[in-house]
Amino acid sequence: MDNSIKESGSRKEEILEKSRWAKQDEGIEHAEKKGLVISKLIVMFIGLPLMFLSLIVGQTLTSTAIFILIVSHGFGETLAVYRFTKQKAYLVATIFESIALFLFIFLFIMEIGAIQGWWELGWWG
Repeated sequence: MDNSIKESGSRKEEILEKSRWAKQDEGIEHAEKKGLVISKLIVMFIGLPLMFLSLIVGQTLTSTAIFILIVSHGFGETLAVYRFTKQKAYLVATIFESIALFLFIFLFIMEIGAIQGWWELGWWG
């Protein structure tokens, strides 16, 4: 039993030493993760009502721009998580979010072009 306590203590010291060499602060990492969660909530609680309000008053261009910002935030987050975890669920989410993002950017540019008179408003208007 005494031997297992020594092994446990040496393992703990080894982990602490690796942490010191890596110069990582778990407290900062935890704060960054919490910050991302809070950031996502803020984007949703501010962005979605603004998007719906702009739709209600007929500002579809503004609504599309807000939606692009919301989706780009989600895309960035899932892409980052996928790069580090390599989990297929995050890959699928990243692919769908990238498709939605590029589609809405395309529609946004087409709508601006139609408003500015660069071309006639097509099938979407």
